[in-house]
Amino acid sequence: MSQSKFSRRDLLKALPPLAVIPRLKGVNFKITDLRLRRLRLVKELGSDIDFNMRPRSYRLGGGSFCEIHTDQGLIGIGGGFDESLLAGYKNQIVGADPFDIERLSSQLNAGRERGGAAVEVALWDLIGKAT
Repeated sequence: MSQSKFSRRDLLKALPPLAVIPRLKGVNFKITDLRLRRLRLVKELGSDIDFNMRPRSYRLGGGSFCEIHTDQGLIGIGGGFDESLLAGYKNQIVGADPFDIERLSSQLNAGRERGGAAVEVALWDLIGKAT
């Protein structure tokens, strides 16, 4: 039995746009900020060697998450990413329409960095809160 690939793009093309966002007719959203929030590191638990013979540290707490803010007061939340990528991602999305996820996603994931997916998750969270 073969499995067919069904992507998010296929789903969005199948849905009428006004059915997806009925409440937002006539409302224009703009992204005003992207922030990276650090979580408090509670305790270093030590380190070990993983199966590839690389050192690996274990921590309680720590890490980060990102927030996308809009001019309508909504905030979308996604996973964390390397802080060195923040300025570049911010330049790509501030001032953009958060509903233009396909274009923003392709821009964010154009490089080899791995943080674009975290920002995309925050965009989807924002869309979910707006509808």
